[in-house]
Amino acid sequence: MNSSPRSVLLVPVHHAASGVATLVLARRPDGVRTGVAFASVAALERALGVGQPRLAMGLSALRGMLAEVGVHGVQVDPEAMARPASALPAVS
Repeated sequence: MNSSPRSVLLVPVHHAASGVATLVLARRPDGVRTGVAFASVAALERALGVGQPRLAMGLSALRGMLAEVGVHGVQVDPEAMARPASALPAVS
């Protein structure tokens, strides 16, 4: 089965010191965790900034990975996301 370019999404990830990439998750306003993905580099950079690490994958692969950790929704092209606490500068 071939994937068309439109079926490939950009999924933001965090890179651990060990080199392992983990998916970025978000919370909906009701507190439920959800996966996030973007249809273009421009949309990802508008939401998360230039240089955000990402992987390219199909929606079904992303849904499968998220299901393994009990997450069942995916938001595509969220307009804005808060940066994870680990990405914020330390306050002294």
